[in-house]
Amino acid sequence: MRLFLGAVYLDRGYRFTQRLIIQRILVHMDLDGMISTVTNYKSKIIEWSQKESKTIVFKVLQINGNQRFKEFVVELNVDGVSVSQGKGSTKKKAEQEASKNACEILKIAV
Repeated sequence: MRLFLGAVYLDRGYRFTQRLIIQRILVHMDLDGMISTVTNYKSKIIEWSQKESKTIVFKVLQINGNQRFKEFVVELNVDGVSVSQGKGSTKKKAEQEASKNACEILKIAV
């Protein structure tokens, strides 16, 4: 998408590209919904741990797959006790899922 918009920009200029984005692309997106549903669960769990004086550690348990398509399995420990696990195509995504699961288990408001 970025390459397409970059090509349009180079060919037609800023104003044309701006109108294209506003009139043809943004009308199909629910920006308010996207903004309200994006939650950083890792930040929530870190804030909670600091407020409750708990120690949290993210530990990579497994890395499955090959060089191109990896799946990380991450465990979230609170004060040395395993609370949840998460999987993802990157370490960051796996940590985010583990944090989301921990928020549900520990009943942390998001």
